Amino acid sequence: MTLTLSPRERLRKEISLYGEAGIIPRSVFVTAILVNDLRAAVEAASLEERALIVELAEYAYDSLRSEALGNFEAVQRWVAKFKNEDARALKILKRLEH
Repeated sequence: MTLTLSPRERLRKEISLYGEAGIIPRSVFVTAILVNDLRAAVEAASLEERALIVELAEYAYDSLRSEALGNFEAVQRWVAKFKNEDARALKILKRLEH
């Protein structure tokens, strides 16, 4: 039996893993929320995810340490703190950077 998470649960889990282990979310949408880029979050979001933007932003800001979010540099420092060398994650950050 395979357990399928709802989009809300999956995205919250990505935020939690980022906060606990420095793992950048696989979702560009969630990463955009972490770096405080509303435009990129909306552009990357599915219709279902768009309905969750406010909830997920509140969850991130309530559950993560302040130094773990807010801009690209903060996210990069947080990831470096955990020595996460996930090349895919770094590509996501570079793609979001304007």
